[in-house]
Amino acid sequence: MSENSRKKSFVVHSEARTLIGNIIRKCDEEALENSSKFLVKQATKRAAYYTGKSESLIKRIRRQLNESDQGKLATPGKHRPTRAENNRTLFVDDFDKCVIRNIVHDFYKTEKVVPTIRKLLPIVQNKIHFPWRESSLRKVLKSIGFKWRKCRSKRRILIEKPEIVNWRYKYLIEMKALRETGREIFYLDETWIDSNITVKKCWQSDEIFGVQENYSAGNRLIVLHAGSASGFLSGAKLIYRAGITTGDYHGQMNNVNFEKWVKEKLVPNLPPNSIVVMDNAPYHSVLAEKVPTKYSVKKDMIDFLQKKGVECDMTMRKEQLVPLIQLHKPREKTFRIDKYISSFNHTVIRLPPYMCDLNAIEYAWASVKNYVRSKNCDGNLCLKRLMELAEEAVSTLTGADWTKYCEKVVENEKMYWQNDGIISDVIDNITISLGDNEDESSSSSDNDEEDDSGSDDEEDSDDYARPLPE
Repeated sequence: MSENSRKKSFVVHSEARTLIGNIIRKCDEEALENSSKFLVKQATKRAAYYTGKSESLIKRIRRQLNESDQGKLATPGKHRPTRAENNRTLFVDDFDKCVIRNIVHDFYKTEKVVPTIRKLLPIVQNKIHFPWRESSLRKVLKSIGFKWRKCRSKRRILIEKPEIVNWRYKYLIEMKALRETGREIFYLDETWIDSNITVKKCWQSDEIFGVQENYSAGNRLIVLHAGSASGFLSGAKLIYRAGITTGDYHGQMNNVNFEKWVKEKLVPNLPPNSIVVMDNAPYHSVLAEKVPTKYSVKKDMIDFLQKKGVECDMTMRKEQLVPLIQLHKPREKTFRIDKYISSFNHTVIRLPPYMCDLNAIEYAWASVKNYVRSKNCDGNLCLKRLMELAEEAVSTLTGADWTKYCEKVVENEKMYWQNDGIISDVIDNITISLGDNEDESSSSSDNDEEDDSGSDDEEDSDDYARPLPE
């Protein structure tokens, strides 16, 4: 027999040997008992029993076998992104994040079906530009305050974190009470405008090419302002060139610039007894009093405690100082900028996280950017022209525009108030029917490193395709 005709051998690796060994042991056990563990028709249970794997994994592999033409299965996680996928950095703006949140809410409120990544992805891609895969959608959901909650049935349901829901509840209650006082409400925030901001579509002919997309932002402006139902606050506008032109503009802002704007342009122009609404960006949230941690130097611990009137000295050990700090630290965080604005008899209220649709100025920024896009034909404005367009865009927005933005925010507040009550009841029905288990950790399902191959298959089982109980 020639060497070429000899049957080619292959190595059975450790994982495959373990699997085969498990099947052999189960078959030997059945041979000794002279009976099968499961009926012949219980194919999934038998396969899970012999291999020692979960039934959900067996179902998943069966689906992959049915979809595979050659009967060959790829190893999960072996997908290598193409060059085009590598170039698409995951970035979802705040309004698109709101759309994703509302899609999840609609599953519970309208369809009364448990949302899963596999069901969410096509709907998200239909409503917004989202060219990424399931793992990216999972990361976005986690970033806006969603998590997987496990039940005793080992099924997982997608819910908003309770602290986010509670924060939103308190905010809506407080805003309702403040609106009833009749005081003027001002919304503040900052945005960016790049020199390459253009419309995505335009007319072109065979002879005349349309706008070419420019990925290099030669110039970038940061715009700070505040406004109410009457329009932008007079004298509060600040537009300046960003120090760098790459990355998110949040990385180009700092608390020094923001606090200077508040002291020089915002507070001096606010009407008496105003209400100021702002988000929780890091540069908005410098603490008025920094509380030392167990890793702080001893001197900072001593200084903090002595300001509180607590007797202590440098002879004490850190282990003695930390409990005293925990005992005397403020119950709630107080931010330096809130304290400053409040000192002028204004009220500051903080938006819940990831809720740009409750901030009226976000709608104003969308209009400003659309104006600049419509005027930017070549996609590469010089700094002077970009500044002119930014000034024009801000000046075009009237009190009537701002009234619409504020009315939209009120509508959104009512929507969240109604939805949160409905969704809470629906989720209660789900956890009762599936068996709630608060003690079981859901950290594995929150892992950003999970691949697309199996992290959601448990919640995508046939039981989850059925409507939820009324």
